[in-house]
Order: sequence, then structure tokens, then C-alpha cells
Amino acid sequence: MGVMARQGRIRPPKGVRWGGVAIAVAAAVLLGSGASVMARHYLNHQEAVKPLPGVSVVQAEPLPTVQAPQAVPSAKPLPVQVLLQVPFTTQAPLNNWAQHQESCEAATLTMLVAYWQKSAAVVLDPRAADASINQIDGWKTQLDLNNTMMGQLAEQRFGYAWQLVPNEPQVIAEQLAAGRPLIAEVRTHALGNPRYPGYSNHYEQNGYSVPHFIL
Repeated sequence: MGVMARQGRIRPPKGVRWGGVAIAVAAAVLLGSGASVMARHYLNHQEAVKPLPGVSVVQAEPLPTVQAPQAVPSAKPLPVQVLLQVPFTTQAPLNNWAQHQESCEAATLTMLVAYWQKSAAVVLDPRAADASINQIDGWKTQLDLNNTMMGQLAEQRFGYAWQLVPNEPQVIAEQLAAGRPLIAEVRTHALGNPRYPGYSNHYEQNGYSVPHFIL
């Protein structure tokens, strides 16, 4: 699993198992062409801006400088519940799924950038989200990225710091309590969503259960 946050550039530790970590990503100063498209689309639109009930008031904290956070007791008590209002979009916001079968990475980063830009939206404007997803798709070096490639893309295009962290409940709770949404790579059928093709009878068959990024 992973985090992206304000801090210097943090590289993942060697030997991290694919799928066993998440990416913590937090906002640094926005850099390059990525800044303009996000600012243009998200800072001004007013769709679905009513706050979600129970949203936590969290002051986002910088990423720690250690290479690999461990699941040890936190120095301060963790809240019982944390709800971060991350603006939402599907990976095909205009229902153009044929075009966006491989766009989960771009949709994830679109939501993450909107969050760090403090967008008040609950649901992102579909046309603006689609434009952002198209642009980020164009930056990808290959159709499917892994955790490290996702962190590198966020760093290169948006100036974000990032870190791979253990996929453990204590670490996840600490990151969320610090106001940092996590990116996780999952297997689609492990989500238990019956809408995936062949869910009931093709559990791990090639082409049915695939890697997928969620935020």
C-alpha cells in the first residue's frame, strides 16, 4: 500500500513484494504540466460540494523520513474512525468504458490530486475528470503500472513525495489519521464485487481477475 505527502523524495525499500504494500502519496509543491490541468478543472467547479456526513477534520502531516514505516504502536492515540472526503470519479466518467479499460491509475491520481488541492467536491465533474484521466493516461509508460511506477508518476508529473508502506491495519490507520489517503493495488475478484465478469465461476482465470488500483 502507499502514501504521497509533503516531504522530500522518498524511495521505496528494496525487496518490497508486489501487491504487499500500498503507496502513501502526499502533496508537495505542484510541478510541471500536471499542475495546470488539475487547477483548471478542479479548483473552480462547484458540482456536488456538500460535505459528507461525519467527515473528519484532519490537518495533513508530512511523510516521515524513515524508509519503511513499521506496524508499531503510534506515539499518539489514533481516532476510532477517520473519514476523508476524497472527491470521487469512476475511471470512465463519461461512461466511455471501451476507452478507459486501463485507466484505473489515472482515475486514482485524478482523485488524489483533487484531494490535495482541497477540492470541496464529493463527485468530480465528469467532463473535467475525463480530461484529466486522458492526460494522465498519456503520461503512462505502459498500460499497467505497478506500485513503484505509480509513485514515480506522481512525483514526476505533480511533484509529490511518495512512500511504500506495509499493508497492515496499524500502518493504514496511522496514514489515514495523518490525512493521507492510500493507494492500494488489489486483485479485482478479491473485492467480492459480483459485477466483475465471470465472478462466480472464473475466480482466478486469466482475463477475469486482474490487478486494479483503488484509493
